[in-house]
Amino acid sequence: MNLIDFKQATTGMDLNQMLGFQISEQLIPLRIVGKDDTLLLLDTNVDVPATLGELVAWPTDALALCVRHHQKLYTVYGYRIVDAVIVLG
Repeated sequence: MNLIDFKQATTGMDLNQMLGFQISEQLIPLRIVGKDDTLLLLDTNVDVPATLGELVAWPTDALALCVRHHQKLYTVYGYRIVDAVIVLG
């Protein structure tokens, strides 16, 4: 999922909602690492979880969303809401 698609799909949602990623049954908060070539990289190594507002503020819409968890990269194809958290997957 490109950032522009994510921005359009989440228009009107609460910008303070946290971003997360789910592995098995565990919901893990995400932080924004930054741009890596054509990717916008998010990571599960979190001190302060990122919010929807921080993600939609990124200026480069053509970037593909990608999550790194324990050095493995996961392409983001969509999202769902779990307990008021936007879970990327």
